[in-house]
Amino acid sequence: MTIKHAFACFIFSSLLSSQTLAGPIIQGSGDNYVAWEAEIGTITDPDGDQRTFEIQNDASASGGQAIVAPRSGDQSIDDGHATYSILFNQAGTYELFVLMRGSGGCCNSLYIPPSGDFGLDLVTNNRISPNTSSGPYDWVDTRGEGNYTVDISDVGTVLEFTVGARERLTFVDRFVLWNRQDGNNPFPSDLNDLNSLRNSTIPAPGSLAIMIIALAGLYRVRTKRVI
Repeated sequence: MTIKHAFACFIFSSLLSSQTLAGPIIQGSGDNYVAWEAEIGTITDPDGDQRTFEIQNDASASGGQAIVAPRSGDQSIDDGHATYSILFNQAGTYELFVLMRGSGGCCNSLYIPPSGDFGLDLVTNNRISPNTSSGPYDWVDTRGEGNYTVDISDVGTVLEFTVGARERLTFVDRFVLWNRQDGNNPFPSDLNDLNSLRNSTIPAPGSLAIMIIALAGLYRVRTKRVI
């Protein structure tokens, strides 16, 4: 095997192994929003205390599942995280809406870390709480915490958005980031209208793997002809 062949095989195997997970959430070309289900995120435990989000089946959730914080959080940026990769096609100021519910009693909330690829323009207490402590899922308007800025240089680049498990048994079903486009595209007057928004596209890993295999085959055929 020549060095060229060995290098091609290495690149091919690296690309194939890197696509074992689904791709980023991609904003539709004509959409002024990005919408996705909470359970598709990458769940991590930065502080290693084995207390983080869990995915739970829930018939009342929009996708049949939700993520839930299993305990009283320590209000730390290093507590349990759910991270989402997003590819924007529109620059602008985005406002976050979260479909969530409490578990009854007190102290249900979600934590928004102040840092990241695109952070809050304004941070008050980094805490998003359900409108009710129990009951059905309800959309929460988080504009009181601030907005999210996507610059021109961010368009076409995969950015990460992270939320944290702040307080016990907070259920999170869905997210929408809405581009208000300098006031020309105001958010829905009735937040229930957000339910009609389709989820943004997430490329299937299989389609990417097939493309890589096809490219590898074409490369091999071309190499044989040259030889």
